[in-house]
Amino acid sequence: MPDATSVTVAEIQEIYLQIKGSRPGQIPSRDVMGYNAAAVISCVKAVEQITAANWEETVKARAVALAFCLDHQSPFRDQNRLVALHVAMYFLIKNGFKIGGGALPRRGHFSQGNVLAWLNQISEAP
Repeated sequence: MPDATSVTVAEIQEIYLQIKGSRPGQIPSRDVMGYNAAAVISCVKAVEQITAANWEETVKARAVALAFCLDHQSPFRDQNRLVALHVAMYFLIKNGFKIGGGALPRRGHFSQGNVLAWLNQISEAP
């Protein structure tokens, strides 16, 4: 089973900047954007340890865990949940999944089961 390709801290920063409408390549900082780099780094490292029964389940479990960690750690001043969901989708894309349409999980219904169900609905394994 090949290892799942992870997302980088820089990629997560770029996703946040895209959502905020900021210039790509801008350096997020604690003062300007409320950015906590240590929180993002800890989330990226934490999900690398997750394994499941097979490669597809491992990739999805890591995507869900990364989304939850980013939401829980709140490394940005705002938009943490939206960033977390976009990072989960990007994680799947980097691992060869195809992403189709599907509404984002509703506000207030951000459970691991709901996020996994949403990822299953919008993605197709390679």
